Amino acid sequence: MNISLLSKSKWFALALLISLVFSPWMSYSQEQSQNPNLDQVPQWYLEQARNRVLLPSEVITVNNFDNFYLGVDFAEGHISANPQEATEFFTAFNVDAAHYTLDGHEWFNTQPAWGSQVWGDPVTAYDSLGNLYYEIMFGSSGVQGCKVVRSDDNGQTWEAAVTAITGNDKNWIACD
Repeated sequence: MNISLLSKSKWFALALLISLVFSPWMSYSQEQSQNPNLDQVPQWYLEQARNRVLLPSEVITVNNFDNFYLGVDFAEGHISANPQEATEFFTAFNVDAAHYTLDGHEWFNTQPAWGSQVWGDPVTAYDSLGNLYYEIMFGSSGVQGCKVVRSDDNGQTWEAAVTAITGNDKNWIACD
């Protein structure tokens, strides 16, 4: 009888320990309440991204190697190279953190006017004439489609955004 009581108390203690350890993760996953079938950026990141301050790029030298600090961008980066100008590149990260270089060395921040809430999955492409296209998912309460902007000066200025597609998941872009 003592053995079964002892093993019951051990099981109870183990179950209590497991529930205490895993309860923060379970409450976090319930807190997200996003549809796992849709590709969406977490709400906490969107609010953090809205409040960020865009700073000019910095060069940080470590062990005689230059590293270009472009900010705190960390997710789903996409980069394209201009076929007309070998030193021109454009890169975009979730949610809407974009950078361009005209000389392959000094980077600048840019942010088009999308005209609505953006949700990420940035993709970029240059056409054969050197025009830059930048596409991102948009929607007022979740992903409703994609917007595209065009630049003829490597992202320094942008034309008005247009709706490219409707739908709720992964976009892509290609140019010829």
